[in-house]
Amino acid sequence: MPPKYRGFGEREKDIFVSMSKDGKIRRSTYVVPVIPRVNKHGNHTINPPVIRTLPFEWENVNEETKTKKRNKVEDRVRNWNTILPLLLEAFKQGCGIEAPLPEALVPMADPLLCSCPEKATKSISCIFKCGIRVTEIQYCKKCKHQHLPIVLMRRHLFPLTPEDPNVAIHVVQMRSMYLMHHICSTSIHAISEWARAEYHAQLPIPASFKQRLNEALPMYAKMMLNLGKEHREVCNLKSECPLCQFNIV
Repeated sequence: MPPKYRGFGEREKDIFVSMSKDGKIRRSTYVVPVIPRVNKHGNHTINPPVIRTLPFEWENVNEETKTKKRNKVEDRVRNWNTILPLLLEAFKQGCGIEAPLPEALVPMADPLLCSCPEKATKSISCIFKCGIRVTEIQYCKKCKHQHLPIVLMRRHLFPLTPEDPNVAIHVVQMRSMYLMHHICSTSIHAISEWARAEYHAQLPIPASFKQRLNEALPMYAKMMLNLGKEHREVCNLKSECPLCQFNIV
């Protein structure tokens, strides 16, 4: 409804509707002065109210935003499920070349990288147990098993996104975060805040770290469970191997 005016000296109350990042509708009330003006005929006039979005239109925008966010999440889940078997294979290849070291501060060398002449390079923020380092990672866009997430995993770095990651966590540190979350019942929020405090003197933790870790940590757990399942099938064990279980999960 348009605002009601009760005289030239009164103030108009305007309600503005906006939408927050999480899709919630926020209503704010502002009081603005009503300023009368005199037109060329000598009559007093007041500027007409601004036509604003109607409530049902905001609801439509809200639904569209929720749908887009839901589609993005579903796409990421689909991409994770597609790439997870490749990550598991790359993890086994990397451990076969060299065992992950807790004191590592550089990614392991990758002798299995393809020989294609045209390779891409990207700067990756690598979170190790003892610090953060930005490393130039070389990969191949043409070869299926040489994409960036696969190369990172082969070099003992778990990518935080299934496509074009910017941040990766060393598998030893990833295991520690997994234990903090699943054994100690530490929330993802608390783990991300701990990481900010732990590495504050080095490179800053990205703003999206909490959200990315919230998606990547279950994928890491799933990958390790699949690895344990493979070990049991190969060794004909009904339960976890007492010699391997502490190294797998």
